[in-house]
Amino acid sequence: MLENLYLRLSESGVEWSLFDPAGDEVSARGAGDFDALAELIEARQWDGEVIVLVSASCVTMHQVNIPSKQPRQIQQAVPYAIEESLAVDTEDCHFALGRRASNGDISVAVISRSLFEGWLVKLAEMGIPASFVAIDALQLPLFPDQSHPRTTALIERDRVLIRTDNEKGYFLDRGQLASGIGFLKDDQRSSLDLWLVPEMQSEIDLSVNQVIAEFDTEIKIEPIDVSPFELLCRNFNEQTINLLQGEYLVERKTSKASSVWRSAAILSGCALLLHLVMTTGQAIYLDMTATRYEAEARALYADVFPRDRNVTDIRRRWQAHLRGGKSDVGDKFVGLFSTAAGSLAGSSLVLNNVNFNENRGDLILQLEAPRSEQLVLFSQTLSKLGLDAEIGTISQEDSAVRGSIKVKSLGGD
Repeated sequence: MLENLYLRLSESGVEWSLFDPAGDEVSARGAGDFDALAELIEARQWDGEVIVLVSASCVTMHQVNIPSKQPRQIQQAVPYAIEESLAVDTEDCHFALGRRASNGDISVAVISRSLFEGWLVKLAEMGIPASFVAIDALQLPLFPDQSHPRTTALIERDRVLIRTDNEKGYFLDRGQLASGIGFLKDDQRSSLDLWLVPEMQSEIDLSVNQVIAEFDTEIKIEPIDVSPFELLCRNFNEQTINLLQGEYLVERKTSKASSVWRSAAILSGCALLLHLVMTTGQAIYLDMTATRYEAEARALYADVFPRDRNVTDIRRRWQAHLRGGKSDVGDKFVGLFSTAAGSLAGSSLVLNNVNFNENRGDLILQLEAPRSEQLVLFSQTLSKLGLDAEIGTISQEDSAVRGSIKVKSLGGD
């Protein structure tokens, strides 16, 4: 079973949960300090990633609009763009950039460099380097409501996490729920999905009623049957800001399961490509064969009807000759040729040329065979089928014999 280790880090300690993201069973959960986490690591083995959620209380979120589209230039300009809104020097901060919104704004997460580095070093020393570092508030479920997402809030013991869109999240003390909602824009506080464990609802009824009364907010209570931290883990979204940027950028570990699926996808792609190549090749071959047959049909038509010139539609001209024309010439040719050609199937004879004489009503077949006896045998076969078959000239050429056989109906002229 593929299990990921999910951690939530804050200045007060660490929470952990070990489970398969595709299943429901949690094999380990707990909270404490890094020493307690180390005991868990020593006692268990798993094959997965280490996903870290950083408490929104340790991060400040900002919006900047940098005209440049070059990532390096944006990274260099961000500290100066938000310097005045920071309480510490920019050199002491780590900046992580989100995606550019439709209005041009870029979300920026700022965290203490010493705090962030300290966490990463501890995890690396324990043998569990982080694969992805996200902000816990941005892992809240977010559901669209017409033109914009509904604001989501998660009630915990003593704190509230609020998420207003894909890359905007906030942290509040639980008693500040009403005042925190008041700082939001009108469209952000018009509707609110409130997630909590059922036993906590009575503790926040007063704050909920205050929000409804003051801001006319539509509040939808969403009870959860797991812990708030586990809800965040199960809703982990890789499309949010990853704090592992710049000098902290790491290459994601590839799990065995993902490798298997990637290999299967590669094999499927190769099979599809091979199928397309074979189909294309077959189409080219059939097109070339059709062209060759058309050329042979024209040559045969020219031999049978040498007086027809500039024929553009071979099929139509054949049909015209078969439907009428001079006496029953078409019927004679088709009857003689179909009988003779049918006898060629399965033999070692090669038909090189056909000539039909309209006046005499006979068919001249130019054939090639390994031995002259086979020409004689073919002539006898045609005679048994009711045709008058007469062998003409026979010549020996290298390892093959070339000859002609004149075929006509018995009783013909």
